[in-house]
Amino acid sequence: SEDDGQYLAVGNFPAVQEMDMDSLIVKEAKQFDQKSLATSPHWRREVGANSSINFHIMENDNGGVNMTLFRFNSTYEDHAQIGTFALPHESLIHMISNTPNYAVIVVSPVSIDFQAITNNKTYPVKTATKLNDTMQVYLMNLRDGTVMDGFDVNDTSLEFATHHINAWEESQDIVFDI
Repeated sequence: SEDDGQYLAVGNFPAVQEMDMDSLIVKEAKQFDQKSLATSPHWRREVGANSSINFHIMENDNGGVNMTLFRFNSTYEDHAQIGTFALPHESLIHMISNTPNYAVIVVSPVSIDFQAITNNKTYPVKTATKLNDTMQVYLMNLRDGTVMDGFDVNDTSLEFATHHINAWEESQDIVFDI
């Protein structure tokens, strides 16, 4: 029911709009409580839980950016960090996938300029630069935030992917579609 949570209009940037579902009027504009450069409009429901996960791209102390995953409960304000890791570059990450135990994070060999997007109101794709690298896949444990990385995808037809939705566990393996 409406009393059990919030209805949010979301996008790729950290501001969200809380909506009144009867009138479709914006009740309140909300900013994330940490300095975030980007996020995803594709929130993921956790399997078997009454919560959602979503990430924020955040500057780190080394001049780079981190992928930080959060668990959101019934409101935008009720969230907790699951885990974080340094990205190899400022990548355009539009969405993640998840299984009951892992978040699947695909980092394409495409960088974007977060500062130009924010400061100059530039469309993200206009700042995109193809890197001489491979696509990388990271798995983040949803229970303790540990990250498994080092999964390189050498198929050049998969150099850039914004949507991947099917992810599941088979025995000890994580399988997902791009």
